[in-house]
Amino acid sequence: PEVDVNFLDKLWDEGNTEYSQETLEELSNMDPSDLAQMHLDYRNANQSQQLDDQTVGQLKNVAGGEQEYSNMVGWAKQNLSEQEVAMFDSVMDRGDPMSCFFAIQALSYRFNDANGVEGEMLTGKAASREGDSFKSQAEVVRAMNDPKYEDDSAYRQEVMRKLERSDI
Repeated sequence: PEVDVNFLDKLWDEGNTEYSQETLEELSNMDPSDLAQMHLDYRNANQSQQLDDQTVGQLKNVAGGEQEYSNMVGWAKQNLSEQEVAMFDSVMDRGDPMSCFFAIQALSYRFNDANGVEGEMLTGKAASREGDSFKSQAEVVRAMNDPKYEDDSAYRQEVMRKLERSDI
């Protein structure tokens, strides 16, 4: 029998909710061996591809290169559940470059989230600490006249650091 991809997709979609009467009738009129063969033909047609070396290199670059990819996969084996590792491996085994890209990208985000990443400044300068400085001599006097200045050594240190950052 010819692979009816639309029918298989409809079965999949409705299998997550409830089968329509039309689908149930179509299923009851099918020979079970034809349905099984249709599924096998579909799987064979969509079986894994082999990725060439250039594509593999590009995919590893998604994680930051060969070494970072290896670090990420090693981390995943130690820190993710067996089910999560199996899902990642399943996507990678299919050999579809786009699916692999998203699987690597998702794993890379988890790896970086767990291990931290050095930020990269693209343009401009460091954030200013404008709100963290005195703008006038009157502000300094007000801070020193606060009762906390006499009683709280941490507050005094905060005022002194803020004064150091000020251009007055």
